[in-house]
Amino acid sequence: MAQLSIRRLFAARETLTVDDLDAICDDLEAFFNQIKLSDDNIQDAGITASSKVAAGTITAAIFPNDVISTAKIADGAFTAEKITDSSITTAKLASNAVTTVKIADGAVTLAKREAVNWVTDTAAGSTVSSTSYNAIGLTQDITTTGRPVFIGITSAGVTTPSGCAYANDSGNIFSIRVRIVRNGTAISTTEYLSSIAGQTYYPITAVRFIDTPSAGTYNYAVQMSKGDASYETFEIYNLKLIVMEL
Repeated sequence: MAQLSIRRLFAARETLTVDDLDAICDDLEAFFNQIKLSDDNIQDAGITASSKVAAGTITAAIFPNDVISTAKIADGAFTAEKITDSSITTAKLASNAVTTVKIADGAVTLAKREAVNWVTDTAAGSTVSSTSYNAIGLTQDITTTGRPVFIGITSAGVTTPSGCAYANDSGNIFSIRVRIVRNGTAISTTEYLSSIAGQTYYPITAVRFIDTPSAGTYNYAVQMSKGDASYETFEIYNLKLIVMEL
């Protein structure tokens, strides 16, 4: 530890002059001069209050890199003004960190949404003559994430007739059955009944179903049959299968 030693020799009854006092003050000033302080001049607990540190004297250059740990940062010390624009990157956000209430209304536009998961298939036409369910050429695979799946039939275009089944039965009752199958297993059945003899068109585009499978890859298909062996055969025209994960 540095020592301060000031020696002045005075004879008995000698008067202490102003110059003598100035010399002592000069020695003290030289010892305590901020520029002259060595590493061991200021001891632990020598400065006991933050009020002893002049404002602006501790600058960023004083701190080595990585010297300030998380525990040394007061709660709430980093306000919005202290965070540089664009400094928080994707890697800084924890998984599931952004909740619904943190997303501004209208912030998620169509361009930001994932593309709709949907597939289609078209059948120009075929004839159904059996009471057993037959494939009519409408089938499609889709890989889902576990959300509900919409399956529906619509018209395949503007050619007429389109989006329908046609029968010309001479009896008083006629029926057409339409079912949707997933991986070969029926999940929906719709039956169209008519009590009018003669030419009749049936709106097959009314067939709709919402399936709820777990995540995976599935095959959806449409099958059709006539309701009774005595019924005449019927034809289908320009149908489109739509399979879409909601």
